[in-house]
Amino acid sequence: MAPLLLQESRQGQSLQGHVWHLLDADGQLTMQQVLTPAVAARFQRLPDSARFGVDPRVHWYRFSLQSAGPADQAWWLQIANPWLDDIRLYMPDGQGQWRELRSGDHVPPRLQALSFRHFTLPLQVTGSQPTTYYLRVQTVGTHNVPLSVWQPERLATAMQLDSGLQAFYYGVMLVLVLYNLFLLLSFREWLFAEYALTALFGGFSILAVSGQGVQLIWGESAWAADRMVLLIPALWSLFGVRYMQRVLDLVEYAPRLNRAAWAVQAYAFSAVILTPWIYHPLAIFLTNSTTLLAVLISLFASLRMALRRYLPAWFMVVGYALLLTGALGVVVANLGVGGSNIWAHHAMQLGTMLEGLLLAFALALRNRMNQQEGERAIQQVFLAQASELKSLQSSETVLEARVQSKTRELDKTLRKLERESQERSRLEALLRENEALVKQIAYYDVLTGLPNRLLLADRLERLLAGLLQRPEALGLQLLLLDVDGFRQVNGLHGQPCGDAILQQLAQRLQTLERKDLLLARLGGDEFAVVVPELLEPDEGEKLGRTLLRTLAVPYEVQEGSIRLTVTIGMASAPQNGHTMVDLLQHAELALHQAKQWGGNHLGTLPHTMQDAPVL
Repeated sequence: MAPLLLQESRQGQSLQGHVWHLLDADGQLTMQQVLTPAVAARFQRLPDSARFGVDPRVHWYRFSLQSAGPADQAWWLQIANPWLDDIRLYMPDGQGQWRELRSGDHVPPRLQALSFRHFTLPLQVTGSQPTTYYLRVQTVGTHNVPLSVWQPERLATAMQLDSGLQAFYYGVMLVLVLYNLFLLLSFREWLFAEYALTALFGGFSILAVSGQGVQLIWGESAWAADRMVLLIPALWSLFGVRYMQRVLDLVEYAPRLNRAAWAVQAYAFSAVILTPWIYHPLAIFLTNSTTLLAVLISLFASLRMALRRYLPAWFMVVGYALLLTGALGVVVANLGVGGSNIWAHHAMQLGTMLEGLLLAFALALRNRMNQQEGERAIQQVFLAQASELKSLQSSETVLEARVQSKTRELDKTLRKLERESQERSRLEALLRENEALVKQIAYYDVLTGLPNRLLLADRLERLLAGLLQRPEALGLQLLLLDVDGFRQVNGLHGQPCGDAILQQLAQRLQTLERKDLLLARLGGDEFAVVVPELLEPDEGEKLGRTLLRTLAVPYEVQEGSIRLTVTIGMASAPQNGHTMVDLLQHAELALHQAKQWGGNHLGTLPHTMQDAPVL
């Protein structure tokens, strides 16, 4: 069995093609029995990833790893399926015995090796000789075991990005729920509550499907770990179809589709009642079929109303199509097509979030159209009043009485319209404030007020694009800052102390002499400074030395005076690349090199990755 040669990689290395499989139908094999020649000979090589559908039997996997270097190295094994029940990893302990590590959604989060939505177990690769591992997996759900091996620092970066995206999804869904609850209190229309329930269970569906529900909420219960991922999508389908009925007014404009929607709701209600208790493979089928029927009836009804030129229905058509696309991305990933990537891990979450946004737009447009119909009705009333006044001109007494009466009614109507106009202006102002708040949350760091990674990426790509248009320019430089010993300060003095230090550090960055610097907090104790246009070739190095001095001044916090230093990695454009990915990669390598010098250094690398040393 050829081992997988472990090399430095920005992403995890897939084990596809390097895994051997053994089916333990009765689940009685022990590790010692698996090692016997008779059982070992039964292992068969898997050409693709391990996918066996809904299979509650025990499966054994064997694979070998070999380090590209002579030294012992620490690696992490990631199983990118958050719905596996029982995972057991066996590795040699160096003394002739086998060490067992356990994971899976039946293992409480507090006992997991790493707190992450994908199950992750530590590996120790010894020297340059191949090391063989065994993996025992059993689950009552879909048996899909995508395996990859990660370097610790690359895994930490991927986890940070994944957590940021998940937080963004939940933040958007929470804003939608709270905004529609506010509209419910303002207008007293129950349709806003139905949307809020749909968005709420949509957000919880993201939580359940992504595996973070097990990680953060119900991971202590094996029953909840198995059933909540089925129960919550069924509730989402139930409320989602009801909301679709109301927004499209199916009872009036499409009675047959309305009856079909009620039938789907009845089926979804049966799924909600039965899923927590029935045979698990049957519960999986019931929930999947409920979700599929709910999306299909909603998509078909929306398309039917859209073809009748009902504009809000087009938003719903696009929303349900995006949801189907996200679900298709999950199916494709489970089939092993395209490998394990960020799209495969976030397709369902992204589709759900976009569907929620578009359904909110459809509701807002529907209310706007209803308001316009009311205004047209008032206009028709005005025209009728004018016609009536003309017909009464023959009788001066009657005309005067009618004029006075209609004038009072008109005045009352105008005051009502004025109040409605003021209310509409207030709501529009509130909407603009909420949009500004969402933008602030999405693009700025809450603790320091600096731009975050997303905004840095957008602005840096713009600067790089402009740099290509001006070949005579000296270029720009990216400085990546990491606070030395920050974890020890957090552990010794607590997180509030660490937060205060980070805020002071951000304030010092903002007081630098050059005011057009692009500052950002990338997360944790990592910051970035971009010199947008060099005035002299070594300006970045001078700035780096200034930062080393400025940031080494002791920080005054409640616990006293604390002195910390920073380590800086620098990359230049166009010398080190023309994209943000190239610059970050060079800067991270330079930072890592400077860390090896003991910290409090400014590290640089050669102009290209091919010239860079292997660290």
